[in-house]
Amino acid sequence: MVEEYLALARTYTPPLSYIRGHVFKLWLHVLQRPEYLHFRERFGCARSIDAFEQISAELKALVMERLSEEELSGEFSLDDVPFWRCHSYVRPSPCDAPKAKQSSPNNESAGDSSNLTHKIKKRKQPQSSVAVEPKKRRWDICVACKGNPRGGKCEHMMCKSCCKSHCWQKSVCCSGHKFHIGPSRLKKEQGSEQGERDTSVNYDS
Repeated sequence: MVEEYLALARTYTPPLSYIRGHVFKLWLHVLQRPEYLHFRERFGCARSIDAFEQISAELKALVMERLSEEELSGEFSLDDVPFWRCHSYVRPSPCDAPKAKQSSPNNESAGDSSNLTHKIKKRKQPQSSVAVEPKKRRWDICVACKGNPRGGKCEHMMCKSCCKSHCWQKSVCCSGHKFHIGPSRLKKEQGSEQGERDTSVNYDS
């Protein structure tokens, strides 16, 4: 069957990766035996159809050489097909698969608790039915508007809006809100006063 498949592959030229996978499946039961494992690497390194044909011919000759005439001519059933015969791989049904043993709650808590991760242990811990409300942070109220929360570092204990107007009216600073209106305003006022003095001196002269 491998020879027929490679002849069709030479005609229709599929990708080598497809050919390699199909050849592995056709020789599956033979390549699973320890005495033929080295052919798996040779099939994996093949880079042409000629190489696949050569390796398959060598493998076939080696298998036929190690079999007796009685084994080749003997009868077999579909449930017990010899490994050198090309046949499909039948997966076991889910019903025949071995079922995992279900441990009791006592055994699980006693023996398996050490293998559980921290998260699973935390989930298995009993939770209290009383809902605990998260603690809300209480903010101090602005002394000016009595509505907004005041700044935590404000020197005047005001919110940002009230502190800004307060600093502008009083010509003071606030390091908490980073308002530096006082010095800049004083410089402007001093500059305007100096300008008025200069104009008055000019008029007098």
